[in-house]
Amino acid sequence: MDLLEHVNWIAVLGCVVAAMALGFVWYGPLFGKLWLELMGWGTKNEAELKEMQSKAMPGYAVMAVGAAVMALVLHAVLHATDAATVGAAVMVAALLWLGFVATSTLGSAMFSDTDKRLWALNEGYVLVQMVLFAVILTLLAA
Repeated sequence: MDLLEHVNWIAVLGCVVAAMALGFVWYGPLFGKLWLELMGWGTKNEAELKEMQSKAMPGYAVMAVGAAVMALVLHAVLHATDAATVGAAVMVAALLWLGFVATSTLGSAMFSDTDKRLWALNEGYVLVQMVLFAVILTLLAA
């Protein structure tokens, strides 16, 4: 069974664009100040933040590739589980997040010195991203 046989590449591209847009909003207007504070960057001035941002392009490229891989794997799982409705796809995505993403990152968060709110903020983003991907992949599957 070729799980990538029925990939809608437009949907995958849509997921990548959605991930980048979500990241812009999530780590910008919604939670940007909190994220900077939790990362320990809250005391940087505007010029320092702009310099950091100018060096971030390789990171954005890696995030885009990661989003494409996530979309392809989620597509394969949705296809394998016959999750053909938006509701079923959202449930699968949320369960995958809970069973694999949240649990695999929780241990690192618990044993690190970082504020646990950073874990919640970052993993909340991944949950919303996966649910968004499930919606896009399901709606564009036809």
